[in-house]
Parts: sequence; structure tokens; C-alpha cells
Amino acid sequence: MGQRQSWPWVLFIHAITASAWAAAAARCPDATPVVVGDVSSLSGSLQFPESQRAAALAFEYANQHCLIKGHRILYRSLDDGGDPAKAAALTHDLVTNDGAVALVGGTSVVSCAINAGFYAATPVASIPGTGTGPRCFDSGNISPPNSGLFSITTLALKFAATRLSPVKLCLVGNSHPSIPGNFRDPVEVFEHLSGQRASIVNQELHPDDDPDAVVAQLLHAGCDVAFVGTLAEFGRRTSAALARSDNHSLKLILAPEAYTRGFAAQLDASLEDRVFVVTDMDFQDSKRPGMRAVREILDRGHVELSPFAVGGALAAQIIVDTTRKIDGPITRDSILKALTEMNPYDTRGLTASAYTFAWPASHRLPSGIHALVFRHHAWAHAAEDWITTASR
Repeated sequence: MGQRQSWPWVLFIHAITASAWAAAAARCPDATPVVVGDVSSLSGSLQFPESQRAAALAFEYANQHCLIKGHRILYRSLDDGGDPAKAAALTHDLVTNDGAVALVGGTSVVSCAINAGFYAATPVASIPGTGTGPRCFDSGNISPPNSGLFSITTLALKFAATRLSPVKLCLVGNSHPSIPGNFRDPVEVFEHLSGQRASIVNQELHPDDDPDAVVAQLLHAGCDVAFVGTLAEFGRRTSAALARSDNHSLKLILAPEAYTRGFAAQLDASLEDRVFVVTDMDFQDSKRPGMRAVREILDRGHVELSPFAVGGALAAQIIVDTTRKIDGPITRDSILKALTEMNPYDTRGLTASAYTFAWPASHRLPSGIHALVFRHHAWAHAAEDWITTASR
């Protein structure tokens, strides 16, 4: 595998004075700016601004500290509003007219699917802060640092089966009409790996569905543990519906977007030890160098710590570290070549294993997830170790 890439962000938490950084920035040569683009869903019914905001902070830090041989990064982030046609037009404009050398840091509900062909044909690299659909993971030109909901589902079910001892393990999830089989694939992978069963109770949920009806479906099916594969807002409403019910045993496992302090603060106290969340990023209270650095930069920028924000910051830093190692012109081609040829990238504990730009289909399971439980109005560690396909 070769030597892992070093991660300059550790400098951010080491004893380097502000005056030293200011002096370094003052000595930066006046090199040609590098345009990096991003198309995110910042408006509409599904909004994910935190990845883009975190990426912008990481690029601002790189500019302040002259990390790319004097080149400043011009970060252009545009809003597709969840509209596929708009996402395609904005991406094409960023690359062909504005000269973006890579698409980095954002989260869009439509961009990967609509732009995968364009990325390959151009070619140009895309590192979304958070990949949301299968096309974010099956293209050689797209490689987010997260693993995606469907892949995380497999390990979330494993956590439930091995740590919560369910009598009947179930799943409910969002409708994904463009994806054949929907949640069937990750459930089948879990069943093959574990030899246990998981029942899909409802995989056709929509954001405006009645959460009380969802809880009723789970109880009617006899479920005592259920993975809720939806966005955080629907997970919050489903948790509230469970608190209103007369059931005191059903446990819910939520998808990564719910892993924020603000989300935990809204949960009813009666749900202690009954609501869990999984994430493929490190614990937010971790002392590992990666999370310490991200916490610092997000706190300074007043961006709430979340898996999506961590992904945005990590995506930006991968591009910064890749670009600063390029000898010669910084172009779409040189960045794509550097990414595809780089050694596994050490995330300093942010993920269970090193990041690689291209993920073959056989490696699409996440390297590991952490699980947390709602306790005392906050998220607490439900298990200290990374949960992987090989763990017990």
C-alpha cells in the first residue's frame, strides 16, 4: 500500500503561534489563483449547507497560511436547489467557463447522478463532502470521504444484531425510486455476512409521511429494534412519535445526519437508551488529531459539528494536500492524476481506515462505523470500537 500521506492539519493543533502563521502568509508569492467548485443543495426541500460551509472554512485556512505554494483557492459554491437540470448546468459552467480544477466539499441530492458522465468525459475529479446516492460511489471520478446511507445500513444492522440482541430486527427508509431494490441490497449483504434476518417494514417513506403511522407499522410487525434510514428531520419526528406511544421497548437506530448536539437536545428524556445513531466519522469528542483539528476550525467558523460538516472539511483538506504536492501547473488533469496515484491518505483517526480516491465496487462497504446512544440529553458512546465487517 505504500506510505500514507501526511496530514498538515495537525499543525493546526500544535504549538505554532499566530504571529508565525501571519509571517508565513505575508511571504506567500503572488501565484495564479486556483478555482475549486462545488454544487450543493442549499435550498429546496432537502438542504445540506454544512458540508459546503466546512469546506469553505478549510480553504480559508489554507489561504491564510499559504499552504499551496502561494496559490490562493477561489472557492465557488453554487446552489442546485435539488434540481437535476440546474445541477448539470451549474457544474458545466463551473468547469468549462470558470475553470474549476475540481468539484469539492458540498452535498447535493442530485449532482452525482446527473453529473457522473460529465465528470468522466471532461475529465475532472469530484470529492463531495457527503455522497448521498449510489452514483457518488460507483464512478472512478467521484469519491466522497463518507460511505453513503446504503453501505452504512449494512453495518448499522450488524451493530444492532451483535450489540442490542433484537428479537426481530427491522428497517424503514426513504423512498429512492431511481434505485432498483432500494434497501434490499444492504439488507441482503447484512444477512449474508451475519446469517441473521432483518425485515424491511417500509422502504417507501416520504418526508411528509405520518411518523405515528411508521411507529405503528413497526410495532404491528413485532419489531423491537429498527434502523431508520431517513433524513434527520424524519428521524426526529419518528423518535417523537415513539415517545408519545405507550411502547417502552422499541429501539431506533438513526442515520448519521442525526449525530449533532442540537438533535440530541430535542429528544424526549423518555427515549434514553432507546435511540441510537451511527456514523462513519470519528466520535465528536475524540482526542484523535483529526477530530481535534476539525473541531477547532468549525468552532472558529461557528459551524455545528456533524458528520456532514466533518466530511466537507476532510474533502477540502484532501484537495489542499494533493494540490500542494503537484510539481508543475495545477490543472484538472494534474489534480486527477495526483488523486488517482496518491498513497492511502491518513485521516488522523477521522475514519476507520485511510482514504483512497477510487473505490472499486468490491470495496464499497464502509471501513467502519461508530455507534452512539441517547443518554442525559446528549449522545454517548454505545461502543468504543469501530464496528466493521470483521468485528464481533
